[in-house]
Formats: sequence, structure tokens, C-alpha cells
Amino acid sequence: PCARLPDPGAVIVTPTLKVTVTADHHGLVVVESPAKVLRLPATERQSFTPRTLAALLAGRLPGLRPPGAVRSRRLEDPEVPVLSPAEVAFLDQFLAGLDARREAAERELDLLAELRDVTMSGLLDGTLTFTDPPSVQARR
Repeated sequence: PCARLPDPGAVIVTPTLKVTVTADHHGLVVVESPAKVLRLPATERQSFTPRTLAALLAGRLPGLRPPGAVRSRRLEDPEVPVLSPAEVAFLDQFLAGLDARREAAERELDLLAELRDVTMSGLLDGTLTFTDPPSVQARR
């Protein structure tokens, strides 16, 4: 068996019951079969960026195997719209902003979970106590 890291900007499609499509911006993702790696040549970057192609494919591939189907759909089957270079640039920037906001929300959720865990661990092992806690009405 041989292995090769995808090039930066590759789009990875994982054809399971629920298809996942991601853009590997750094070329550091290890891809295992049956996943597919789509490489965008530099000449096609005005038609699609990795981020826009991944988003367009994700919208067209909700599942490779429709209910009751014996065979799964092929990755080559979906059609995606061809956008103008200006639309591609706008969509890429919009999706990048959404990705940044999602990543920030995920970091905050991770920090909240860690704060909860540390608080509960401290209370349970006696290393954390409340000095003069505010009175709180009991919930019913």
C-alpha cells in the first residue's frame, strides 16, 4: 500500500450514508478509502475554490445512497452551478467568514465544557469551595 498527502486545497469527499465534503486547505489530511480526493488545477481556481466546490458538492450530495436504492450514486453524477469569478470570490469570502465564526463558537463551547469539568472536579475532590456564595432560589 502507498500513501500520499493531498495537495493543499484538495477537496475530500467521504461517500458514506451521509456524505461529508471538506476542503483541506493545508494538505495535511490523511485520506482513507473509500474517500475520494478532488484536486483543483490552478487553471480552474477562478471557477471554483476548494471551499466553494466543497460547499456546492455538500449541497448536492446529501447521501450517496437514496432510500431503497441498491447501488449508491456516483460522485460524477451531481451537477453544480458554474459561477462567475466575482460570484466565486464573494461565495468563498462569505463561506470563510462562516467558517471563522463556527470555529470561534466551537472554541467557546470547548472552553465552557472544560470550565464545567474543572469546576465539578474541584468541587468533588475538595480543591474548590465557594466562599460566601450568593443565595440562589431553588428551581422547581
